[in-house]
Amino acid sequence: MLVEFRVANYGSIRDEQVLSMVATKAKEHLDTNTFETGAKGVPRLLRSALIYGPNASGKSTLVGALQFMKRFVLDSSTKMREGDRIDLVPFLLDPESAAKPSTFEVTIVVEGVRYQYGFSADQRRVHSEWLLAFPEGRPRQLLRRDFDSEKEEDWEIRLRGKKSDWKVQTKSNSLFLSTAVQLNSEQLRPIYKWFRGSLDTMFDLNPNFTTRKCFEHFAMNASVLSMMASADISIDEMKIYKPSRPDVTTLIDAVHRLIDEKEKIEVKFGHRGADGSIVFFDPMSESVGTRVLFDLAGPWLDSLSKGITVVVDEINNSLHPHVVHMLVGMFHNAEINKSNAQLIATTHETSLMSREFIRRDQIVLVEKDENSATRVYALSDFSPRKQESIENGYLQGRYGAVPIIGQPEPPHG
Repeated sequence: MLVEFRVANYGSIRDEQVLSMVATKAKEHLDTNTFETGAKGVPRLLRSALIYGPNASGKSTLVGALQFMKRFVLDSSTKMREGDRIDLVPFLLDPESAAKPSTFEVTIVVEGVRYQYGFSADQRRVHSEWLLAFPEGRPRQLLRRDFDSEKEEDWEIRLRGKKSDWKVQTKSNSLFLSTAVQLNSEQLRPIYKWFRGSLDTMFDLNPNFTTRKCFEHFAMNASVLSMMASADISIDEMKIYKPSRPDVTTLIDAVHRLIDEKEKIEVKFGHRGADGSIVFFDPMSESVGTRVLFDLAGPWLDSLSKGITVVVDEINNSLHPHVVHMLVGMFHNAEINKSNAQLIATTHETSLMSREFIRRDQIVLVEKDENSATRVYALSDFSPRKQESIENGYLQGRYGAVPIIGQPEPPHG
């Protein structure tokens, strides 16, 4: 589970910004929208955080930074060769920031232990890397790595195993964490596994995920159909199958068939006709909203059952506000979210700001400052009156993070 994420000097973010999942002491929706972690020294956490702000304010940059961190942890030791460019861009609107490395840090709870892990890097190399563990609520530094252009790298490693071998094998443009796990560091494996299996950045939604899950697990069919029905989408049955292939005539045909048989699973949606019979349609015959919700259903249900932290950019795309309300509400439902999954989503859907649905600390606001740098803050920094409509207050600009709309010029020519 995610406690907080920190990022500095990345894209439109110049100064360090914090996305915190720590709940304030407010009592509203305490049992539904927050949860206890069971880890020493960790307060109650939020089940969801909704990120609001104008277009081009940096919402996607904020969640994209978390996606970059995940990708770099998972890939830097296996896909980066020495000398390869690291795919990140700092804040470029002032020369001082443009010359500095970007910094990323997460505080997470894994297997009942709090960890604080981070690194800084530019396009050429990793400049620093650190890891602290809090097994009894007190910090223990397990890793410190610093690069100095004059002294080369300075290391402090307090881990069991072949520390010297792991250090030697760590490339300048890759992470020690990633390298050591590939070389069988058991102490570091829980942190690596959190990035791999407990953080789902759903930027590139796999359209086949739900189909495959339903094909492999029959019970998933009923769950997906129930979720679709809850959104008032009338699909009565699903037909999920591997399509038949033509006979093999050449070696190339055989290779293509082998690939297809492994990957290709298709779905058709059944609708009940006036006479009670079921007629099946291809997905492309359905509305965009139906296809989006179906693609979301598998990852959504999987994440809720496994306690995964889900990150979604523009959750309201092609979906009715009531459907978005349902999707977010599933994370607040203790009967559905038994594993304490968390949702982080950017959105423009202000109807979710209702006091009956969400806490002030779950609303994250993003805007650009006078230097065109992204600033992140929580609505809980303000003190709206109890009877005040948060949605109206936000739209009226009381809390910032709204666009200032002017009158466009008439077309020329």
